[in-house]
Amino acid sequence: MRKYIFLWVVVFLGMLAHSQEAASQRLGRINGRLGRLGQPNQNSSASVSAESKDARQAREMEEDRRLNIMADSIRQANRAKRARREKAWQDSVAQAVGNLATSNWDYTTQETFGAVPSGWSEYGLASNYGVGDTFHGRRMANGRIFNAYDPTLAAHKTLPFGTRVMVTDTRTGRSIFVTITDRGPYVAGRIIDLSYAGAKLLADDFVAKGTVPVRITPLLGGQMVGNWPTTSHRISQSPRPSHQAIDIDGETGDPVFAYANGMVTIAKNIGEYGNLIEINHGNFSTRYGHLHNFAVPASSYVYKGQIIGYMGNTGNARRGAKDGSHLHFEIIVGSQPVNPLPFLK
Repeated sequence: MRKYIFLWVVVFLGMLAHSQEAASQRLGRINGRLGRLGQPNQNSSASVSAESKDARQAREMEEDRRLNIMADSIRQANRAKRARREKAWQDSVAQAVGNLATSNWDYTTQETFGAVPSGWSEYGLASNYGVGDTFHGRRMANGRIFNAYDPTLAAHKTLPFGTRVMVTDTRTGRSIFVTITDRGPYVAGRIIDLSYAGAKLLADDFVAKGTVPVRITPLLGGQMVGNWPTTSHRISQSPRPSHQAIDIDGETGDPVFAYANGMVTIAKNIGEYGNLIEINHGNFSTRYGHLHNFAVPASSYVYKGQIIGYMGNTGNARRGAKDGSHLHFEIIVGSQPVNPLPFLK
């Protein structure tokens, strides 16, 4: 019995050893295969790498192309948006100008100038209406609509409507010319109220301070007659080949009127002209030289008869009048000045 048990044990151990050897062989074969799979194939890797590089370059080129298309679309949309905004702005300006042109806003004043004693002056504080909507767009005491951005409007308690007044900052000597169109100010010590634009022209710190010390000197004046740019018709220099313009004598501070409706393209001091205003009327332009001061800024729209400045003797003004003041007046057609006399009546 023990003999048989021993034989069975020997057979079993032999079978177990054989199966372990077979399993070990199979495991070795599997590991070998796995090892061969894990080892890189140089030819295959180079091919895959080349294919990946080409594909990546193609993909990047396609992305760049799409980004360029998107950028072009955005730029075109922005240009179209700017064009629409510009068109809307132009339409609003044209509508505003049209509304003003058809309104009762009349710059060729019809009031009678008050008889103000020659040489009379008044000293005190000037204030301003401010920049808000409290007064802008409301009716003034003379019946007209107040415009905070018109530098020629002013209020005084007693001077007649339409009186031209020279307002001088006593600290700096800078002067502007205004027209009395309203009543006030009713605060002790204050003698005149200026518009926001007038305050900015008179003194850089006016709006911030609220008031500045001034001297006001009323000037006897007049209104536009026909289409002459001045109340005086005294010609001191007639046109000649080298001077296709006229010089009109007057006094410092005499008002200068716009010859016709148009856009102010120049309002600054230019060499021999001195203080010069140029107005583009569409198919021709006019120039007003040697001004003492400006009543309108560049890029503003003006109307026939509107006061655009005041006569002076800046630049190389010829000594024609007793104080040397005169207006140099030109009409330019195309780019050439022409004799203005046939156009004045």
